[in-house]
This record gives sequence, C-alpha cells and structure tokens, in this order.
Amino acid sequence: FASVLSCEEGAYWLRTPVEAGVITVDDAPFIIIKCTLSGSGEKQVIEFGDNLGRSWTLGAEHPLEIRAGTKSDEPRPYLHLEKGLTAKVNRPVFYELANAAIFDETDRAGIWSGGTWFLLETNSDDSA
Repeated sequence: FASVLSCEEGAYWLRTPVEAGVITVDDAPFIIIKCTLSGSGEKQVIEFGDNLGRSWTLGAEHPLEIRAGTKSDEPRPYLHLEKGLTAKVNRPVFYELANAAIFDETDRAGIWSGGTWFLLETNSDDSA
C-alpha cells in the first residue's frame, strides 16, 4: 500500500485508480531503520534506509525535522519523504547521527548532508 499512500493537510489517503479512502496513522507511516554516512563536513552525504527497503538521501529534497517529545523532553526525529509523507527515524539511527554531529558557531549540534545543515534539536526549521 505504500505506493498509493499520501498525506494531504494532515490526512492520510490510500488512493487507487478506482477508490480513495482516509486511513489512520498513529505517528508516521514508515520508519528509518539504517543510515550510511559518507564524506565529511559540508560534503557529507547521509543515506537513510526505511522499513520497506527504500533509500532516501538527507538533503533539501528530503529534510530532517526534529519535533518535541509529547511525554518527555526526548526529540522525535522525522525524515520528510514524498507525497507529504514522513518516516520516523528510529532511536539507534538518531544516536548514530548524534554521534556524527558537529557544533556550529552557536554551539548547537547538527549534521551536514547534501550541502544542507540540519540541527539535531527541536525546532530545526531553521536548517540550511
């Protein structure tokens, strides 16, 4: 069903050539289960793998978003995919990113990928 899933204005849809229906998704429909880092600094590229075996390159087209935790202060990282969809970055992968983090001039941790800077903290909407 992944190929016919989309998210529009917060609603998840399964659309086939014959039918369309809204479905419930508790958090994110996909999970990032692995990552590969190559290069360093601004030339670094991070490839993510999801639970369906697809690959996604972290960058301007597929940015990282860190949301505030709902029951704790722990960050909740998500990768933006296509068709308005997201994939939650699982904890071991996020720890790999944190381990590779560098600090900017304001002492905030982040990572480079695809020429784009991503903060590894809540409200990372000021990446780039």
